Amino acid sequence: MNMNVTEGVSRELATERAAGISELGYKLKIEIVPGTEKVIGKEEISFTLSVKTDPIVIDFRDLDEQGRTINGRISDLAVNGVAVADALQINGHIVIPGDHFKAGENRVSLSFETKSSAAGRPLIRYLDRDDGSEYVYTLFVPMDASLAFPCFDQPDLKAKFHFSVRTKSDWTVIGNSRLERRSPDGDGVSIFEFEPTPPISTYLFAFAAGPFQIFNDETKPEVDLRVLVRKSQVNRATEHLPEVFSLTRSGMKHYIDYFDHRFPFTKYDQVLLPGFAYGGMEHAGRHSCARIRSSFARLPPEATSLAGLH
Repeated sequence: MNMNVTEGVSRELATERAAGISELGYKLKIEIVPGTEKVIGKEEISFTLSVKTDPIVIDFRDLDEQGRTINGRISDLAVNGVAVADALQINGHIVIPGDHFKAGENRVSLSFETKSSAAGRPLIRYLDRDDGSEYVYTLFVPMDASLAFPCFDQPDLKAKFHFSVRTKSDWTVIGNSRLERRSPDGDGVSIFEFEPTPPISTYLFAFAAGPFQIFNDETKPEVDLRVLVRKSQVNRATEHLPEVFSLTRSGMKHYIDYFDHRFPFTKYDQVLLPGFAYGGMEHAGRHSCARIRSSFARLPPEATSLAGLH
């Protein structure tokens, strides 16, 4: 078994995985407890191997207090239903000997633990100074999904995501796909389950959770359009929503006509996120936007950011 696994994803590793892995899927379950940094999860990674490969390398890392890469925390690792005791964690990777796998379909299951924080991590936790509300959201670009959950963190290994979140019942949770069901699971807690996504790259997988106010485009466009705003900013947002929806519909029609191709997703959410690191980030089925300046006081830069369809 080759143990020469470097930090990050080398070209050699990316090329080898892309050549041998197909039909990739993630069944990802996480729990978000308000007021705590810790995020726990369970996961099943399914994929087809064209030939047996030794080893299989899955990316999962953490950061120490100085921001240096360390190995992520995992437990209950199994391959095809059989517990694995001889896996190693090296330079932010889970290295599993190839004799646990077979040519054809394989399943890796495990539990994991990660963290959220106000800055420096791809799971971002924001406390609204206006009303004390808490929001959690993701930013995985360019290759930080592996700081949040175990995965093959390279863009050419697209996967279907089956995603669920256990958190406060009175929160709103959104993802790349539509919410399929919401089930009570204890006092004030629910499980939010989402429809499977089409195959997407790990850096495009995204979710946001918190007491958002949801606004729907009442013109009933072909693709569901929504804007989500933190609840302390609802009054400021309401005035400009018609213009935001109009710009979004116009932009979407422009690209549909230009490329002669339908919008490939069932919905388009625009989420106004406090403390977002960039002016915006385009995820599959969701556009995450920074709140430009401190309010909706001036429409053009706000609407331009919100309506970013590229």
